[in-house]
Amino acid sequence: MSFPDELLRSLRDLSTGGGWIFWMLIALAFAIAATLYTIATSVKLGSAVEQTRLLRRIDFCFVLIGAAPLVGLLGTVSGMLATFSGLAVSSGAAPVETISAGISRALITTQTGLVIAIPSFIVCTLLKRRQQNFLYSLSQASPAS
Repeated sequence: MSFPDELLRSLRDLSTGGGWIFWMLIALAFAIAATLYTIATSVKLGSAVEQTRLLRRIDFCFVLIGAAPLVGLLGTVSGMLATFSGLAVSSGAAPVETISAGISRALITTQTGLVIAIPSFIVCTLLKRRQQNFLYSLSQASPAS
């Protein structure tokens, strides 16, 4: 089996286990990536208006990044509810499939939220630092009034 086939199979398994919350996290990841790309390509723009706009984009990106683990937590709660529902419905021994599906959803969405948030936070912090350094260099280069 080739790499793309394995990747697609793994993605299908994750999406089945994570449910709709997993796809919500994937959409959030694309929004974060697009925002980070916009920030990275416009850090060196010089006008004050553009720098203010960039600062708003950075703040917005941090909001998106903060939402990722919270959406993952929503998946955790959803998975645990499914697990406990499976336990409550069964009279004796709980069906292993119901319990394992709920636990799987909880773990998949939690992990996905963290995998999205942690590297994104690092990149956004580095880009914010880069913008601050650029603004500092502009202030040092401008003549004192």
